[in-house]
Amino acid sequence: MKHDIIIFGMNKFSDWENGRNHNRSYYILQEMLKRQDIGKILYIDALPVKRIKALNTWREIWFSRKPGYKKKSVFSHYKELKREKLYHYSTILSVVDWQMMYRELNKLVQSIGIIKPVIWSYYPLNVDYFDYIDSKLKVIHLDDDWKKFKDMQQKTSIDYIDVLRKNYNQIADKADFIFTASDELLEIFMGHDNSYWIDDVHKDKISDYDWAALVEEMFNKMYK
Repeated sequence: MKHDIIIFGMNKFSDWENGRNHNRSYYILQEMLKRQDIGKILYIDALPVKRIKALNTWREIWFSRKPGYKKKSVFSHYKELKREKLYHYSTILSVVDWQMMYRELNKLVQSIGIIKPVIWSYYPLNVDYFDYIDSKLKVIHLDDDWKKFKDMQQKTSIDYIDVLRKNYNQIADKADFIFTASDELLEIFMGHDNSYWIDDVHKDKISDYDWAALVEEMFNKMYK
């Protein structure tokens, strides 16, 4: 049985294509693409919540001349990157209307033929995917505590630290599996039945890590 996956990323796919930010989630995706038990994968770019980042993303979407990209709306585009295997979706609807974004996303998921996917999220700034996407499993994978990011701590009209605290609580309540990159992160979700400190990869040796073994370990836990 093959498992379709929707990934809520923390990066732009275009950065990876240009050789930038090859981080943990990049290497995990490469291993997922090799696995016979994984069907279709939809990768969703980091969803902007600040207008300046949304504007930069919108320029990329609207004025994109990249071959193969199709406009879903004035706010979004997508592309089939590997035939019937990997799809990429980028949108700024997250700063316009979250519910509209999930409606568009669900239509895209249906058109691609993804059914009862695994939600695999690196993104805790919005966790409405728990409620708006019909899924078989909900997996959260965090390698940093987002409350410590400087741009989350800056004074804005939205208290992102408070948002993250609430979302961490929702993750603890609704995620089926939680994977973290440190014991410190794991402590945030103490009490969750399926939370795991999965590795201790250092950034200076990340490309040399045995990512195939890591992905195998996570899937063994999920489907044991």
